[in-house]
Amino acid sequence: MINMPCEIVSWNGLPCLIDGDKAVLFSYIGNSLIASLVKTCDLSSLDLEKLAEEKHLFDCLSVSNTPKDVPVKQVTLCLTERCNCRCRYCFLDANTSGFVMSEQTARNAIDYAFNAFRNHTIVLSAFGGEPGTQEGLIRFFVKYAKERAPKYNVNVLFAITTNGVIQDTLVDFLIQNNFVCTISADGIEEVQNYQRPLANGKGTYERVIKTIEALTCHSIEVKIRSTITKFSLPKMVDSVKLYGQLGVSQIHFEPVTIAGRAISVEEDLQQPSPKEYAQQLILCIKEAAKYHTKINFSFCSRCTGSLKNKMIVGANGLISSCVEVQNEKHEFASLFKMGQLNQDGSITLSSHHLSYLPSNNSKEECQICPYRIFCNNSCPIRNYRATGNYSITEPYKCELFKEIIPYILQNMYFNTFN
Repeated sequence: MINMPCEIVSWNGLPCLIDGDKAVLFSYIGNSLIASLVKTCDLSSLDLEKLAEEKHLFDCLSVSNTPKDVPVKQVTLCLTERCNCRCRYCFLDANTSGFVMSEQTARNAIDYAFNAFRNHTIVLSAFGGEPGTQEGLIRFFVKYAKERAPKYNVNVLFAITTNGVIQDTLVDFLIQNNFVCTISADGIEEVQNYQRPLANGKGTYERVIKTIEALTCHSIEVKIRSTITKFSLPKMVDSVKLYGQLGVSQIHFEPVTIAGRAISVEEDLQQPSPKEYAQQLILCIKEAAKYHTKINFSFCSRCTGSLKNKMIVGANGLISSCVEVQNEKHEFASLFKMGQLNQDGSITLSSHHLSYLPSNNSKEECQICPYRIFCNNSCPIRNYRATGNYSITEPYKCELFKEIIPYILQNMYFNTFN
């Protein structure tokens, strides 16, 4: 664990930092980590329920099985299973063949979602495979969504997750329609070309950088989603410098998912140790501050397994709670499939309807762990793959949280209250 001068303990399930006569309680409001300063001597007499009511804190402690209604809804269209790259660790094992969503399926998905999420803001996102291989379909669903939005009093925004190897005409379209662009890219040229080659084996670095530059120079919000392996770990800070200089707003680092092609790849494409990963993350956080770039490493709002706030539609109409599960062939499709979008626009829900909301882990060490609220936000499918239970945090992420979160909390404390 990272050395720090302040003690962090658990107080009623919340992380509590102790610094002499001052104590700071940390919690979530929505996706935001917040801190509340109190006197250390008052901790024994503080009323959690009263605090929650007065300050609107601690919603992360809720054990309700009813997902909260959020003002911004997420609708993801997995337009295709095809990809123009051959990433060595791809969790989808995507290649140049595969199913492509029909215009009718896109229509039905949009109409269903707009009706379900009336009077809300909806982020309509393109995913894949590589959605950039389906420029015509992207143009179609944007036009259709804009036409249908007034009927349902919906404010529709657009987003895309792409590998950045896309045509200039599509880049221009994304700019014209103010897409929020998440680009899956792994950093400097050496890493990018090795981990994320084209299907023909050639490098992708120059094309991806060109795409990022074109977007950021038009003030389009660009987020980078970067996969971390043992190979890329030592180059993380260099990647932050690269993307920071390009005007990227956020970098999301994520350890490689051991699924798909990653199951049988070389040792250098496996997960780094949590301790080494945490050390590099801290260096990246410090470096990113120079460019006003945010570093994200996967503690945020977790999947709830509910259609109340989010729906993910596969190319063939399968509806799931995870972008990893896009068709019936997936190993966990029976568990994470939520339903099927029918040709008439209706949805047939699965017989089971799981909720991935936080559970009360029965392990004694978890009950007293000050970082428990962060585990409540870990990925259900990664948990299930590692432990056989979507509510039990995968050991890797548990170790990582214990390594990195003390630094995050201490840093937030000193920047906020000192």
